[in-house]
Amino acid sequence: MTDVDFEIRKKVEELLQRFNILKPPVPVDQLTKQLGILLCLLPADDEISGAIVRKDGRVVVAINPAHHNNRQRFTIAHELATSFFTQAWEEHVSLVKTPF
Repeated sequence: MTDVDFEIRKKVEELLQRFNILKPPVPVDQLTKQLGILLCLLPADDEISGAIVRKDGRVVVAINPAHHNNRQRFTIAHELATSFFTQAWEEHVSLVKTPF
């Protein structure tokens, strides 16, 4: 395990412990709200699955409501990870490589 892998695992474990999440599935939508991140639905082209925007200390995660619930959960988790590990970015758009 690399140092980066260790740091990621450590942050994830701390987050799960902080919110008393003991087993899967992780309630990513609830976790987002508990972290003070606004979660919204944003209709978009099919190749856009979600986005994250940071501005003036606020964070907004948008997901494509046309996508399957499983894809939406994955996108929320992906954008949460983006918010923790790429703090320098003000915005990020997640694209689906193969449309559903």
